[in-house]
Amino acid sequence: MIQGLYLSAQGAKAQSIRMELTANNLANASTTGFKRDLAIYQVDQLFQAEQGRAESDPKSGREQAGGVSLADIATDFASGELQETGGPLDLALNGPGFFKVGTVDEKLLTRDGRFVINASGELVTEEKGIPVQTTDGSPLFIPPEVQELQISTEGVVTATRPNDPGRVPLGRLAVVQPDDFSRLQKLGNNLYRADTELRPAGLEVSVQQGYLEMSGTKPVVEMMDMIQNSRVFESNINLMKLQDDSLGRLLQTMNAR
Repeated sequence: MIQGLYLSAQGAKAQSIRMELTANNLANASTTGFKRDLAIYQVDQLFQAEQGRAESDPKSGREQAGGVSLADIATDFASGELQETGGPLDLALNGPGFFKVGTVDEKLLTRDGRFVINASGELVTEEKGIPVQTTDGSPLFIPPEVQELQISTEGVVTATRPNDPGRVPLGRLAVVQPDDFSRLQKLGNNLYRADTELRPAGLEVSVQQGYLEMSGTKPVVEMMDMIQNSRVFESNINLMKLQDDSLGRLLQTMNAR
């Protein structure tokens, strides 16, 4: 019976973490470039058996039942829907790539393409003012006199100058892909630190000017998950109460004898 209480408590804890993640996903349903988080669980009994550490019940000769525990929190990096804005500094990525931002030594990535020009003429992220890197590792500088800013699908930035019909190249945005997506550490809602090697994005990744990538959260799906998680959590709590009451009645019976 004590084992049953333990298993129910484990189940309640697991569902509590899952509800927290689902709630955060829902809260970011309108956050540009947000990627939803998922809780990955493991069945302790199977995990212990795989590691050669499963314990046996001496009375039954069978392995003790294990509960579930959190194995990892994974991020779903599937591409979100693109929404047209028409803004010349609004950029979205088609495919599994990231904009590289920050300094040369920093491995900071984002898919939030809401960019602005700061007072120094550098292209920076709208939310935190982090410089957007070019392929040579320097910030992208946009002179104040340029006009008709264009960004190609390869990330090449060009513009025109007054009384000059030709286009002036300003640089190429650093669009990269990590070797291991699981080693991206989330910083806030749409910024990542990469603890892995980065390589230039392949042909399957393209830059879309005048678009923004919407959140990867689907509110209806998250709401359904939240309802299911709440019911499972409540079931585990009720089982704990039932087992606690049963244990109390057993102790009372034994004391009465």
